[in-house]
Amino acid sequence: MRIKKVFFQFFVLFFIFTTSNISFSQELIIKNEILLDPVTATATRTPRKLSTIADSIEIIPNREMELRIPNDFEDIMRDSIGGIVEKSGSRGGRTNFRIRGSETNFTSILLDGFKITPPDGDPFLFEHLSPEWMKSAEILKGPQSTLYGSDAAAGAINLLVDMGNPGEKISNIWGVRYGSQETIQEFIKIKGGTEDTGFLFTVSRTDTDGRFYNDGYYRTVGTLGFDYYPTQFSKIRFLYQHNKNQVDNTSNDGATNTDLRLTGAYTDRELNNFTRTTDNFFGIRTETAITKNIDYISKLSFYRSDSLYLDQIDALDAIRAFFSPYMTDTTLTNFRADNQLNFKYNSPNSKKDFLTSAITTLGFEFEKERTFQVEISKTERSKRTARSFYTQEQLTFWDRLYLTTGLRIDDFVKGKDPLTYKVSSAYHFKKRGTRIRTVYGKGVKRPSFTDTFGSSSYIGNPNLEPEVQKSWEFGIDQDFFGKLIKVSGTYYHNELKNIIAWSWSTYANGTNYENISKARTKGAEFSISILDYNNFTIRANYNTLDTLVLDDSNGLGGSSFKQGQELVRRPNWWWSSTISYHPKSYTATLFLNQMSSRRDFDYRGFVDGTNGGSSVKINNSGFTKIDVALSYYLKNLPLKDQKTTLEFKINNLLDEDYDEIFGYNAPGIEMYAGMKISF
Repeated sequence: MRIKKVFFQFFVLFFIFTTSNISFSQELIIKNEILLDPVTATATRTPRKLSTIADSIEIIPNREMELRIPNDFEDIMRDSIGGIVEKSGSRGGRTNFRIRGSETNFTSILLDGFKITPPDGDPFLFEHLSPEWMKSAEILKGPQSTLYGSDAAAGAINLLVDMGNPGEKISNIWGVRYGSQETIQEFIKIKGGTEDTGFLFTVSRTDTDGRFYNDGYYRTVGTLGFDYYPTQFSKIRFLYQHNKNQVDNTSNDGATNTDLRLTGAYTDRELNNFTRTTDNFFGIRTETAITKNIDYISKLSFYRSDSLYLDQIDALDAIRAFFSPYMTDTTLTNFRADNQLNFKYNSPNSKKDFLTSAITTLGFEFEKERTFQVEISKTERSKRTARSFYTQEQLTFWDRLYLTTGLRIDDFVKGKDPLTYKVSSAYHFKKRGTRIRTVYGKGVKRPSFTDTFGSSSYIGNPNLEPEVQKSWEFGIDQDFFGKLIKVSGTYYHNELKNIIAWSWSTYANGTNYENISKARTKGAEFSISILDYNNFTIRANYNTLDTLVLDDSNGLGGSSFKQGQELVRRPNWWWSSTISYHPKSYTATLFLNQMSSRRDFDYRGFVDGTNGGSSVKINNSGFTKIDVALSYYLKNLPLKDQKTTLEFKINNLLDEDYDEIFGYNAPGIEMYAGMKISF
């Protein structure tokens, strides 16, 4: 009821403002309209202005990323509307991202439109993403399986590369930062173009010792992009990315408030445990305008991830048998082919004709996923394929009413074959700057490799059905003072069915994972932004969330899903704001994040055996986090065309003691300083 009340109050205020006669000052109108209504292809797979899209989509441009002076991409995600970041402790710790309280593996991750979601079906590892190669990030909320397949049950995130354009002068950016925990970061970025090509090359390195013994982390990322325009009607893009990282699993030696907060002999968990991962991605995309009204897009991509988990023998193993030596070497691969045809119609007289434009999309995808895992005494090989057909219709009426429908049929060689769909509409009152939108859709999440094929401890369940999320939302967007101020509100309702959970009861397939849970999440999102007024930019958002487990199959839903209880790790409310002052000589930015308390797991008794080897629920306290970033632009340098920027960053200014995931204490105050040279 609280969510509906807040949303109703927002709607009343919205109605009062939009029906009033407001005198717009020409001095407040922003000149560069493209920044206020950017073109995006993520929501529909075809280029569309943001104002014509009904889905909730948030675009984070490179300029906003640079305001944060980000160490990792997760720093940027903390300000997203409706998104929840869950980080397990220090740099390199496991980092999940939830969209509107859904499951962490219900979001598809795209690299410039190519899928890089883990082939095994597990959540994406956001902790290893570096931001220096990104042009923008687009966060698309709500079920998107009709266009992006089974991993997009709750949404999709598209990370776009900052590619050079044809004829663009070659530019270089070199940067270095040093800070807390002996952290050092270096990166190089080169981009530009010739008459008919564009290119991008970036390489970065991050090293940190961490807070405790055996708490280090390193990451090396290289990105190479190349565009070739053989004709004015065609383009070929080649993209390669390499990411090698290693995270040490920490010891708690000498800490007072740390990972799992163990006592006695259990204080030092691991002395020489680490995970080393090497990811390689190759993608090639061709775009051809066959005729004025027909486009053909073809994509081929290959993704390979090699991960070594090694827990070597150490002095503490004799007194803590739970942490015995262990090794797993896993290789995951994904090959994907995507063919898309767009049939376009544009009215010769858009101001008078009933049908302004129409775009019909037909597509076919083929995907093959493989996993090869070597454990101490066992080797596992698994593979699966999928063939999918998708279609979408985009209609524009009177140049202000936008209707989109989509349908997808998946043919899974192993598992059930789902059908997904989405219907959306938006109406734009252009004179008043008002947009009303609504979306209804169904998305699915295919069972993971482990759920389907098993591991060394159980045989897996090949009869699992895909998890399902059905959602609807209603939203209002309003511009004030010539788009100087933008206000938005959205109410959403999600129903999650066939949730896969571990059952201790014996089914026909033995004790295993089963489709035994059902839950719902609902909430509201409110945001406001003031763009570049007197050198100030302000953005803020407030989110509410209400979750409930509807069915656990008479107690078989596992510890995560107990009927009548809230879902774990979902706050009831959270908000964030960014206040930036950016005159010509420097930029100063203040970031504020606050989150309510939420239910979580307490694994301390599970580790030391005091509660019989199980976990219990605990209330994880809320927190307030404040960050500050300052960039100063040096002038009157002797080198011509050189731009030098001094950077200073403070994370967790108030030294707040909190856990985003209970038992994994977030770092205290951190400071970083650096320099960036452009020429």
